Amino acid sequence: MIQKKYLTKYRLKVAAFFNNEYAMRHILHNPRYREHILQIPDLKNTLSSHLKDEYLDSIADAFVDYHVFHHQMYQDMDIFRSALMARAMRHAHGDSDTNFEIERLLSTLMRDPEFEKFIHNIAEISLKHGVYATRVDTFLNKKYFPEMILEDQISNHTEPTFIKKDFYYNANWMPLWAGVTDTYETPLHERSSASEHIAFYVDYEELDENFEDVIDRITSVLAMLAYEHDPEKHTKDDTISYHYLNSLFKTTTIKDNHNEISNRLFGLIMWDNVMRGNTTQKEAFIKTTSTIRLWKQTGPCQETSCSESCINFEDCFSLARRIYRTTDKSIAEGAIQTTKD
Repeated sequence: MIQKKYLTKYRLKVAAFFNNEYAMRHILHNPRYREHILQIPDLKNTLSSHLKDEYLDSIADAFVDYHVFHHQMYQDMDIFRSALMARAMRHAHGDSDTNFEIERLLSTLMRDPEFEKFIHNIAEISLKHGVYATRVDTFLNKKYFPEMILEDQISNHTEPTFIKKDFYYNANWMPLWAGVTDTYETPLHERSSASEHIAFYVDYEELDENFEDVIDRITSVLAMLAYEHDPEKHTKDDTISYHYLNSLFKTTTIKDNHNEISNRLFGLIMWDNVMRGNTTQKEAFIKTTSTIRLWKQTGPCQETSCSESCINFEDCFSLARRIYRTTDKSIAEGAIQTTKD
């Protein structure tokens, strides 16, 4: 069932930012993915050696787009076909000649069974978590600072969203099925220049008891198609992005207040300091306060530097540990969690 939608405007941007941050960390630290993730730098080196001056880091993303577009396993997911091709074009150079060369290179490399298996695994990880697993190497170098979550900045710092397999399965179950149909098989064949059309098949005998759910799912699929046609145009709207992106993230009541949002970022930075710096939570907490302030109910900490000698240290550290636990749960799930989850 498509979830009822609660997130709008800035809250939706916040959900996208943190959902994708948690998902990327989940991929990076999941031992089941380790052998695949470790091969991504080799993939990019291979692409760079073949493409030379034409190489872009995002071409690795295009390989994932093309693989899902062409692979027989994903043929039933045809509602994503136009989105995948548009993404592949954007991730390469945006012109058909260069993209043809990239597709041809992919086809050549895929003749190696080990390479094909690797790309397929990376595509599966990306489809499961709704982000590009091909970006985890550059993600490790990402810098964090308080201003990045401001309303006019947050979209610029949000990890790109990939299509999600769950979206397809949530959209297609009785009494509704959405799929792509050749135009010549429809009544539009003499009126439309498009080669394909989206079609919705509804079991009307079950419609009465599922009416609102069916309408929600149709709306989400149409919003996905419109959004993917021009993501830059719709990133800042509250209509198409509302219906599409709310279908990708776990519906949760992220409050539109600076305290909670800032503390979620605090939790991410503290978690990174623990995991990447191999430090204790207390050491990581102190280090994190040099980047971003901890917000309490009374407001942000006013101390210029954090120290165990501070009279409020234990209260602040106790709050930081609660934030850290929520961050850790979110990363373990690869999606937004709250203290109540």
